[in-house]
Amino acid sequence: MEIETIGIPELKKKLKEIEQVGDKQIMESVGLDAIKLMESRTLSGRDVIHAAFDGYSKSYKKESGKADPPNLKVTGKMLGAMKARVIDPLTVVIRVVGDKAYNLGVFHQVGNKNLPSRKWFGIETTEDRTKILDRLKKLLLAKIIKDWNK
Repeated sequence: MEIETIGIPELKKKLKEIEQVGDKQIMESVGLDAIKLMESRTLSGRDVIHAAFDGYSKSYKKESGKADPPNLKVTGKMLGAMKARVIDPLTVVIRVVGDKAYNLGVFHQVGNKNLPSRKWFGIETTEDRTKILDRLKKLLLAKIIKDWNK
């Protein structure tokens, strides 16, 4: 998109500068926000659509002494292994780092014959997506205003 700014070279220069709004630090911050959102939701016993995780089996409750709802935190290593990796100034990827944590995360995500699927990894509700996108918009707008006033 082009904007004609005849007679206002200063404005034209500023507009050119902010064409590349993306910022790796902003994307890292947004990625960390997404991790916090997934972690707090999981620790509250809720899945990616905010439904309660399926409860423990009676035998597991008796054996372990744990109560419902499951929060998927035994040691904290699985949830603590989520990392934000910035790909470029407008892209961040959230992943679970480390073989043990990754395998445990997949095990919970998909389940098996003895363990119900407890889909914890992801952001699927409109509300959660809006939280992340609003945070991104706020940070990008602040950057634009800061860059504009340089």
